[in-house]
Amino acid sequence: MKFFKILIFLFCFFSCATDDIKIIPSAIEYSDEKIRQTEIKEIEKLIEVDEIRALEKAIHLFDAASFDENVKNIFVKSEEKVFNSLKKHIENNSFLDIWKYYLSLKTCNSEKLKSLEFDFNLFFDEQIEMILNTKSQKNYENKISNYIDGTVTIWVDLGVKIEKGVGFPERVIGSGFFIDDRGYIVTNHHVIDKHVDPKYKGFSRVYVKMSDDPDSRIPAKVIGWDPTLDLALLKVEVTPKYCFKLGSSQNINIGDKIFAIGSPAGLEKTLTSGIVSAFNRKLFSVASVMQIDAAVNTGNSGGPIIDQKGNVQGIVFAGMLQFEGLNFAIPVEYLKLILPNLYIGGKIEHSWCGAYGRTKKINPIDSDGIGVEVFYTMTGGSAFYAGLQKGDLIYKIGDIEIDSIEKMQNALLYYLPNTIVPFEVKTVDGKNVVRKIRLESRPDNPVVKIFDSELLHNAMYPIFGMELVPVSDIKKKFVIKSIIPGSSADESSFSENDPVEILKVKVMHEQNFIYAEVYAKKRKNGYLDVAMLISSLLDNPFIF
Repeated sequence: MKFFKILIFLFCFFSCATDDIKIIPSAIEYSDEKIRQTEIKEIEKLIEVDEIRALEKAIHLFDAASFDENVKNIFVKSEEKVFNSLKKHIENNSFLDIWKYYLSLKTCNSEKLKSLEFDFNLFFDEQIEMILNTKSQKNYENKISNYIDGTVTIWVDLGVKIEKGVGFPERVIGSGFFIDDRGYIVTNHHVIDKHVDPKYKGFSRVYVKMSDDPDSRIPAKVIGWDPTLDLALLKVEVTPKYCFKLGSSQNINIGDKIFAIGSPAGLEKTLTSGIVSAFNRKLFSVASVMQIDAAVNTGNSGGPIIDQKGNVQGIVFAGMLQFEGLNFAIPVEYLKLILPNLYIGGKIEHSWCGAYGRTKKINPIDSDGIGVEVFYTMTGGSAFYAGLQKGDLIYKIGDIEIDSIEKMQNALLYYLPNTIVPFEVKTVDGKNVVRKIRLESRPDNPVVKIFDSELLHNAMYPIFGMELVPVSDIKKKFVIKSIIPGSSADESSFSENDPVEILKVKVMHEQNFIYAEVYAKKRKNGYLDVAMLISSLLDNPFIF
């Protein structure tokens, strides 16, 4: 009899489950005194291990229940802890920590900052100048031969690869260019990715070949790298003959003539020319790239794109060999933005808050937006706990005006993870509010993070663009409530009110995409039964 009851229990449990078993957090109800006391105890523990996260929780608690004396006390304690740490970081001249701690205190309007005889903006500019060593730059003559002297061939020796019992030398060849007379070189991350990949256990050595001495290989050290923007900084113990100056996107337009310098197929000192074909090609999740028609081939990766004055305007990172003249470069603005972090060293982490949104326009034909409309916030993410909601319109982050999703991603590149940042928002009912959000490290695959954090029907909205309403407790059957224009669901001709059943969802890590096997009756197909696959990349530019 006991065994029979267990079988009944298991049958009911699994047949009633509409999703994988997940513990989904809910928004904190601060009006409940017991919950407030629990939060205070949690903050007390966090203060000793993660001061900024403790301050974040204290801010949310204080904003919701400032009438509670215990809440006031824990907020003051958290603020004091972060402030004292900031003073220590200033004494130790810890640039990145000062950056995070100061801006976090500024977000919570800390009066304590006034007691510091410290000009953050002046400090920031001085540190950037010192890190980049801009005073060491020389005034070089603008000659093609100088430009060639400023470029190098990157040679990554990966040892011997065994195939069918035969050994082959394995290597990666790329390009790079000097930006500092101390021997610092910029290249692509994908050129040296195995060298810094902790999962790679094989042999790896990085060398540089100078343009005037291609027979000698000079050992190079990888200083910093950014997988997201595909950039890296190397250093060699030589004094370069020429260092490039970094240009500005304000000085280049579509149709302007540009030059690419590099080592296509290992052929050093190769210069090709062309024009800027287009901007804002969305090939990266957090940045747009520019399209060029200068000839680019394997080995050009990491080489400079320069204008007619010799200023770097981009870094080659991709060429589509099967399409003549269809090549891409990373705008120099992104390099300038992360260069201080590259000099400091290590892997660069970017920020996110666990949300999904699109540029909001008053009229669809307008080229400019008025902000970023939030479609989704990930349950348990920092945006979720800060109160960012579907329908909110983000129009400012810190001091940066936001009028598009591109501006949103660019703004987040400025802030380090674990920094509390003010998001100025207009809510659905027209109120202007400030959401104080602690940014977190952006996962390598944000879609996987969302999929793992949500119930299936909630995850389908930011991943595939279909908002679902459950209609069955037994099977994964839903009705589509809305479709995001331009999403996978929209491109697959789904419509509102279409009934769908999700048969399977699978993450393909190596192929970098996720797919869902869906059984549906689509209105656009005359409600005929159809089984189909819809897919999405594991990252996209609308997740922030």
